[in-house]
Amino acid sequence: MTTYEKVLKIIKENELVDSEVEITPEKNLIFDLHFDSVKLMGLLFEIEQEFDISIINDTSNYKFFTVETIPDIVTLIDDLLL
Repeated sequence: MTTYEKVLKIIKENELVDSEVEITPEKNLIFDLHFDSVKLMGLLFEIEQEFDISIINDTSNYKFFTVETIPDIVTLIDDLLL
């Protein structure tokens, strides 16, 4: 399973997006997928658990809060896993 597929699975399993909303790579997390700060923090927590990484405590610090799309999240995760 790719990083993108794992993130997508996290989003779906935790019902972070309404079931009628189509999730595609180019969709903006806030404007298209209707993420708010609570959903973003939930996603952050689940990603840290799934990938055994620490996003906020890393030197990349708050890059998570600059992501706009799922591929942005994938890039951040992949960079931390290197």
